[in-house]
Amino acid sequence: MLRGAKSDNRGLPISAPPYPPIRATRLNQPRALCIFDALFRGAEERGFVVSWPDGRDAKLTIVVEGHAIAVRITERVNVVREHVMTEEEVRQNRLDYWWQPPKYDCHPTGKFTLYMQSLEFARVRRRREEKRRRRLENMIAEVLEDLAHLGRESSRPVDRAAPPPAQ
Repeated sequence: MLRGAKSDNRGLPISAPPYPPIRATRLNQPRALCIFDALFRGAEERGFVVSWPDGRDAKLTIVVEGHAIAVRITERVNVVREHVMTEEEVRQNRLDYWWQPPKYDCHPTGKFTLYMQSLEFARVRRRREEKRRRRLENMIAEVLEDLAHLGRESSRPVDRAAPPPAQ
């Protein structure tokens, strides 16, 4: 699914549904797969269920205490204003009627963000970002704790205040 995908202007894969839960440049896709592998092994050791059902809008989920939590990894990309094109470059590309010069230049950082979101409650979500000295590979235990917390938070009853009586 990732192998045959085309890339957008940021170098991230574009694919048809079902969308892969990894949005990373080709250079960093193997590392993202290794992070998912470690995460899934740890999740299964804790008794969580990892599933990716068939279907057009299916999401990769980890089921914690009966609640499905979608997970995905995205690589951060620095967007920088691109250099101004020379007249000759513009003239060469003008043959294509719909062509426009790109306004920004994108540089992949190699830093990932792991998103976790409950499929039942949109506000129940967390994310873990890589820092300068903290990589996602070293945060797997914390991510598993976050998943357990999200499962508990999803199963907690929602307190809704009764509307005030009309006068």
